[in-house]
Amino acid sequence: MYEGADQGWRRRPARMSDDVVDQAAARLAEHAREHHLDEVRVVFHGGEPLLAGPATMERAILAFQRALEPATRTRFAVQTNGILIDERFLELFRRFQVGVGVSLDGDRSANDRHRLYPDGRSSYARAVAGIRALRSPENRGIYRGLLCTVDIRNDPVRTFEGLLEHEPPRVDLLLPHGNWAHPPPGVDPRADAGRPTPYADWLIAVFDRWYDARPAETGIRIFESIMALLLGGASTTETLGLAPPAALVVESDGTFEGSDALKTTAETGGATGMRVLTDSLDDVLRHPLIAAARRGLDGLSPECHR
Repeated sequence: MYEGADQGWRRRPARMSDDVVDQAAARLAEHAREHHLDEVRVVFHGGEPLLAGPATMERAILAFQRALEPATRTRFAVQTNGILIDERFLELFRRFQVGVGVSLDGDRSANDRHRLYPDGRSSYARAVAGIRALRSPENRGIYRGLLCTVDIRNDPVRTFEGLLEHEPPRVDLLLPHGNWAHPPPGVDPRADAGRPTPYADWLIAVFDRWYDARPAETGIRIFESIMALLLGGASTTETLGLAPPAALVVESDGTFEGSDALKTTAETGGATGMRVLTDSLDDVLRHPLIAAARRGLDGLSPECHR
């Protein structure tokens, strides 16, 4: 998202202030009370959330717990690149049962396409060290899996098998952000109907390798969601199916935003103009940007229908 059309992140603080955390917790608690929610999920995301440090993260967890519990159970998760995982964080995550997902794009060569230090060094070894710590018996219960962004230049089977080396409970394969005007790499939506399907081809190769293995080596959310939808069930990802999105984004300055994918569309692609200091979650859900995504097929333009 840092290379997208929306460069608003440059004007925001790198770290969310305690006041914004407290107000976000209060807004979520207000929403949970009004709608009698038994459970909510709070995900610490980024950028790299572990840069905030364990003390800051513990304070945030406690702020949400104080605001929501015992009326509403709060489940916590964090998405990290893994290189800062150490025993301080692991002790914290064990204590509060924070599920940890690690972003890794395959084997070393695949991961090094995008995940290098500013001086060009590979971050792979440190990320793997963090994953190895999560795989240990005492931490296995908080290890949720690996998130891999698809790059069609990487061999699909080798990428998947590179992820399998780390014994992930689940794998998320994410398609790179894109839209009609600015498509993802290797796609031209204006080409004729016989155009290549590089992402389908890549995913089919992984699917065949994954589905043919018995017993199953891991779960892959995108495939399981497609299979569930085909059988009349529900998807577990908002990128597939017509269920309303289950997440809202609170940026570091306290502004509410829609899906990160919208940041590819315009300078203010995901912006709502609403803030935790002044607006409730119900107010945000009524905002046209958010409400359109909750209307299923009715929220799509004629061009997208075609």
